[in-house]
Amino acid sequence: MGMLVKEGDEIEWKETARWIKFEEDVEEGGNRWSKPHVATLSLHSLFELRRLLVNGSVMLDMEAHNLEVMADLVCDHMVSAGALPPGVKDKVKDALLRRHRHQHEYAKKTRLPIIRSLADMRNHSSSKSEYWGYHDHP
Repeated sequence: MGMLVKEGDEIEWKETARWIKFEEDVEEGGNRWSKPHVATLSLHSLFELRRLLVNGSVMLDMEAHNLEVMADLVCDHMVSAGALPPGVKDKVKDALLRRHRHQHEYAKKTRLPIIRSLADMRNHSSSKSEYWGYHDHP
């Protein structure tokens, strides 16, 4: 499941939960998954889902070859059904086409500074030994 979030100047979809047999949520720190648990649904949520499936823009048979065409078709259908004001169609399309970032992409991003800092420490220690005259020459 994703949520549209703004971080600095960027707006993107951020993965907040996933289902692999059970539900797992992103923990507060944002860098690891919670323990798997059985998700519960309220009766109100089920009625809301039913209402959206009956009255919403469900388009399972569209012919689209890329995400941009799909976003156009969904927005056009929502405007024609009266579910979306024509003035916000471009903003909704822009939101649908924003970058999707998955949890594993954040983990890779955080490892790089650690690797760099270890390399910097190694380079710093080797330059220090040259400065103090520690050489491995016989």
